[in-house]
Amino acid sequence: MATQNPGILNQIKGTGNAVLDALKANYASGPQSAPLTPGPGSVLDQRDQQITPLLPPQQPLMPQHLVAPQPDLAQAQGPYGSGPGEKRIDVSEYQKPLGGLSGIKRK
Repeated sequence: MATQNPGILNQIKGTGNAVLDALKANYASGPQSAPLTPGPGSVLDQRDQQITPLLPPQQPLMPQHLVAPQPDLAQAQGPYGSGPGEKRIDVSEYQKPLGGLSGIKRK
């Protein structure tokens, strides 16, 4: 009989061992060469040093940019209908109670 192909269970068992071996090797190799946290000499710091010269110069914010303009309350608008071209609609007819189930006889 020729060499048999390994079954699916044997392949899964072999894959699990390969993954564990790779994790053990990665752990045994020690920490990364450059930390991923921000700080001098880190990967993020190197990225910032490379991108900073490419950015346009920033102008400092002045205090007048930080304050929102206040609305002029002297020209405040009155209720709707008091201005030119505004017309109020009489809605008293629409505020009456609806009939609902008043016409249905109950047992």
